[in-house]
Amino acid sequence: MQKIPPYGKNLFQLQQQGFKPNYSVFVWIGNHAWSMARHTVEIRPDRTLLIPPWECPTGFIWPVKGCRVLIVDTGYAETDYLNDLIYCLYQGGADIVHCNTPDSNLITFHKE
Repeated sequence: MQKIPPYGKNLFQLQQQGFKPNYSVFVWIGNHAWSMARHTVEIRPDRTLLIPPWECPTGFIWPVKGCRVLIVDTGYAETDYLNDLIYCLYQGGADIVHCNTPDSNLITFHKE
């Protein structure tokens, strides 16, 4: 059974009403995802999502239709894990997906 990612209820409800945020949606992953998302959800309540450390991205409903997405990796995710997440985000309708790696590289992933 799929569920909405933690902190995703506001974004899910916004999407259900036919709207999307004007700015990028943050998807926090990795060892420090909980603490980082806890801080950003206060200022970005409809633009913060989280995957609990190393849970499979396919277990979630991704309310990102028409959104730009920024994955923030706080723990050096494996390539296969990132690929699964990117696939899920594009399946959810994301326009573009970027990833900020722990060593401050910004990678853009394009739809194939």
